[in-house]
Amino acid sequence: MNKYGVYATFGASVQKISQGLDGVFPLIDFTKNVSGGLAVIYNILCYVIGFTYQDPILGTRPIQAVFFGNKWFFTSQGSTVDFLAPVDQSGSVNMYICAGTSLNKAYGDTTSTIATTLKTALLPLDSPVFDKQFNRFGIELTSVNASTLTVQLDTELATVNTTALAVSYAIWQNNNLQTVSWLNNSTQTVLWINTGFILAQAYADVVGKYLGFTITSSNPQVIVNGLLAEYQPRAPW
Repeated sequence: MNKYGVYATFGASVQKISQGLDGVFPLIDFTKNVSGGLAVIYNILCYVIGFTYQDPILGTRPIQAVFFGNKWFFTSQGSTVDFLAPVDQSGSVNMYICAGTSLNKAYGDTTSTIATTLKTALLPLDSPVFDKQFNRFGIELTSVNASTLTVQLDTELATVNTTALAVSYAIWQNNNLQTVSWLNNSTQTVLWINTGFILAQAYADVVGKYLGFTITSSNPQVIVNGLLAEYQPRAPW
């Protein structure tokens, strides 16, 4: 890594692998510590770089850029991070955060709630020339627990819709295809929650040439497998 990006050496060939971060590097404060190494996150071996980012919105703060499978994402390990300390012990790779006299393991807790944001670019889909009427959207996700995701649909004009999607519930039906309700001892309806792979869907009424998704959640161990959008082309320009 240098002031212009991150490069990988493949034999005698050197290739830049940080094109997705080209807008980030000019805002890195290289007068502060830059450190990194390997870390295992959800059993995936990742390359992590820690640096101080001069965020134009949230202010200067330490963040980490994480790389795997030709993809980058960002994490935050608190407002005080002096440097990252990777440790390889008995074949196990761990990452530690050094902050003053404190040493804390990073990316090791997979059960506590964590604020997560997944934000896409504004996508032109077939063509940016045509307006599009978005009628429905969906999220493919995998979750081991009951989880709730808040979905925000963005266009080039504004954020126009916010919907909370929870994991789907199992529906019980009798032989006549009538829904059967389950009640507990307090006569409250019992909901049977599906986990594993879920396709959550909702209706939308959004018009724009571009569409983006902003998904937030505080649930751990949620994997977003795919984003879906149903739309109809409208008039050009």
